[in-house]
Amino acid sequence: MLNLAVCDDNVDDLDKIIKYISIYEIRHNIDFKTYYFSDINDLKEYMRQAELLNIVLLLDVQMNANNGIDEAKLLRKNYGSKIRSVIFISSYPEFVFDSFGANPDGYICKPVVYEKLEKILSTILANFERDEREKKVIMIKDIDNNSTEIIPEDKIIAIQVMNSYDRSISITMENKSIIIHNRLNDLKEKLNKKYFFQIYRSVIINIRRVKAVKSGVVLMEDKDIVLPLSRLRRKKLIDKLDSFILSGMNESE
Repeated sequence: MLNLAVCDDNVDDLDKIIKYISIYEIRHNIDFKTYYFSDINDLKEYMRQAELLNIVLLLDVQMNANNGIDEAKLLRKNYGSKIRSVIFISSYPEFVFDSFGANPDGYICKPVVYEKLEKILSTILANFERDEREKKVIMIKDIDNNSTEIIPEDKIIAIQVMNSYDRSISITMENKSIIIHNRLNDLKEKLNKKYFFQIYRSVIINIRRVKAVKSGVVLMEDKDIVLPLSRLRRKKLIDKLDSFILSGMNESE
């Protein structure tokens, strides 16, 4: 089940969201575990201690001196395995184009209206239920211990060719890395093209895990991995990231 964590330092806006979530639960016959915060530091402490998974964060973009987008990036970095989705709430729609490093799944403009919140929660819930039914895994052989690994696709951060002669490939995940023997193109065919992109002749990344794109490199979240970016593929990567962000926005409109 999904768990909601809402953070907004505007008490009136927070009360309105609390009310709307309660209405949603009644109308859709669902019971979220929901936690509300008016201080980002309280949310951080909750995330540090929480044993729950599949947390949906609803964050105000502007909270006093704090930038909700930057805070979301830090939360993704430190507690990515606990977070299912991030939804930004703001009076400033232009912030959406600064937010791809936080991997948002939706954007709600203030003043918050029930219909908008209802649609975005229903989309996230439907996607969650679909993913639980159809969770994609990849079966690969780990040459370090000669065992078969079953890896959830969404846990992959990056895939890199280590040695083209013996076809050794490193797969970096949230909590470990493994080495396999395979062709990169064969592995690429197994991956969801919506979320994976080849940024260099020997590197494939999960775009949901991108922290920043800089000159000649891509910074990934979780382990602060820095990967080479082909000059010829930079524009395609930026376009793909923009499309990924906007698709999340459109689904919630």
